[in-house]
Amino acid sequence: MRRALQGGFALGMVAVLSSGAGGEMSTERTYFDRGYAHGLKGDFDRAIADFSEAIRLDPKFVEALFNRGAMHFNQGDLDRAIADFSEAIRYDPEYVSALINRGVAFSARGDLDRAIADFSDAIRLAPDRVDAHYNRGFAHATKGDLDQAIGDFSEAIKLDPAHLEAVYNRGVVYREKGDLDRAVADFGEAISLDPKNVHARHNRGFAYARKGDVDRAIADFSEAIRLDPEYVDALFNRGIAYRNKGDLNRAIADLGEAIRLRPGAEEILVARGGAYYASKDLDRAIADYSEAIRLDPNFVDALYNRGVAYKDAGNVDRAIADYTAAIRIDPKRSAAFLNRGNAYLDKGDFDRGIADYDQAIRLDSGQISARKNRAGAYFFKGDLNRAIAEFGEVIRLDPKSLDARFLRGMVFMGKGDLDGAIADFSEVIRLDPRHAHAYGNRSSAYRQKGDVGRASADYKEAVRLGFVPIR
Repeated sequence: MRRALQGGFALGMVAVLSSGAGGEMSTERTYFDRGYAHGLKGDFDRAIADFSEAIRLDPKFVEALFNRGAMHFNQGDLDRAIADFSEAIRYDPEYVSALINRGVAFSARGDLDRAIADFSDAIRLAPDRVDAHYNRGFAHATKGDLDQAIGDFSEAIKLDPAHLEAVYNRGVVYREKGDLDRAVADFGEAISLDPKNVHARHNRGFAYARKGDVDRAIADFSEAIRLDPEYVDALFNRGIAYRNKGDLNRAIADLGEAIRLRPGAEEILVARGGAYYASKDLDRAIADYSEAIRLDPNFVDALYNRGVAYKDAGNVDRAIADYTAAIRIDPKRSAAFLNRGNAYLDKGDFDRGIADYDQAIRLDSGQISARKNRAGAYFFKGDLNRAIAEFGEVIRLDPKSLDARFLRGMVFMGKGDLDGAIADFSEVIRLDPRHAHAYGNRSSAYRQKGDVGRASADYKEAVRLGFVPIR
């Protein structure tokens, strides 16, 4: 969890100075001024009524149209707001503030292209309007046009270096682009501008976490929590950071507090379940995953993780049921096929296991674990040639895979191909000179070949390294 863009779009009213010293104000101006006062007090209904009366008396009173539009916006009536801003622009096509506010209303309605067009017109008419650059940047960011957003936020910052929202939101965009160093710098600048800005603290912590700097991440999350003890996202992310650091008790405590403050948050339940799983408390892990599934029966991560926990708890049938449910929701999840295949192997159902490994590999051709396990399934089925071929493919994908070479050596032994076995065990020993079992099994292969000297030397080395022969 993390905060996205903060601050939103900038919108406000305009005041109109009285004209003609000593003269009486017109009636429409009287209504306008009273409407303006009501608007400043947050009494939007009375403000709208007074601006409407001013407009009735003078239909071309653009400031009254503008301010009534702002009141409609504040009430969430975006269509009426846009209509008023548009009418003001019709009477004054170079009314920059009306263009900006209509752009804000378009953005709030999700019509980002029209919003950007209005902000661009405002910038063309008034290149130094910070709010136009900022709001266009916000619209670009919302649309996913990250480079354009950075350009606009940067221009706003150049015009106003203390523009907190522009600095903060540029940091958010840099983070989304993966430019974590610049994100950290912007969030740091936002903190300098507003030391109590919990969102900047939290997001800098999030960026540090993505950089792998867990200690700094925890420090920022902790400061955000000190400033706002009920900041759930900071508690959640500090809990994740503690879990990644291996401090599982603190992780569970933070995630538990986040759940207390935000009951029914499935994502937090799954995260705490992961912390319980890492601490080998399978019952509590399963309980958290189950609660997340109760809240959202289609939460695929919860189903998948509960399947993993069930398998580790020895409940293979329930594990298979959860993997199957996860696959039904997300048929492209290679890991679910891999783990269901493993569960089938535990049950001795090699054909179903192989079928799942096949699908895992189709979804991810570089899926080495599925290939290793499929080779093992072929071995247990007695199909030694396919097992050897599969281990060979694993070795091709990962030439330093010790277990694939060792297991292929064992299959060669089973086939009676002693030279092939010796070659694989020798390569394992080259890669890991302390691999006791490779020495032990190469000793056995040499003995079967009648090479007693080499067999004896390997056996002695295996025992020295801790190999215990099966009697």
